[in-house]
Amino acid sequence: MLNSCSVDNEIDSSIDNNENLAIDASSENFRYNQSILNNSDCNSCDGKVSILTLKYTGDMAVVVKVVQQKGEVVKNSLVFPNGEFTVYGVAKKNTLSPKLFFYKNNTLNTMIHTSCSIPIGPGLVSGDFVVVSGESRNGGILCPVDVMPEEEEEDEDPIIID
Repeated sequence: MLNSCSVDNEIDSSIDNNENLAIDASSENFRYNQSILNNSDCNSCDGKVSILTLKYTGDMAVVVKVVQQKGEVVKNSLVFPNGEFTVYGVAKKNTLSPKLFFYKNNTLNTMIHTSCSIPIGPGLVSGDFVVVSGESRNGGILCPVDVMPEEEEEDEDPIIID
C-alpha cells in the first residue's frame, strides 16, 4: 500500500523523467499521465472505446442514463449544466459496447458510436453532449476530432406556399 509520501515521491520522479505513471492510492484512484497533460500522445480510435468523458451542455439539471447496446446501464446520475461525467467499459476486454444510448430524464437524447467505425474523440458533439476525452483499447488516448457543422444548401429560387 502506498502512503501519501511515497505517492508524492513517485510523482516527482515521474515528472522529472517525463514518464507515464499510474497509482492506486487506497481510497481514491489517482492517474497521472504526462502525455495527457501535454496532449502529444493521442491516436485514432482502435479496438473500441474503453473510457469516455463527456460534458452535458443542456440548460437544466437532468438525470443522465447511459445504456450500452444490449441494455446494460453504465451511468445513471444527476448531471448539472456543463457538468462532466465518465463512462467506463464493462464489455469484453473492458470496452464499451459499439453504441451508447444517452437518455435525459428517461428520454432518448442521442446515440454515439464507440466501435471506432466512425471518428470519435474530444470535440465530438452529439445531442446535448460533447466528448471531452477518451481512450480506446488499442489506440490509447483519443485525438480531437475535426467536426465541421453541416452547411445548409441555399435554394436560389425558394418555394413559396400560400
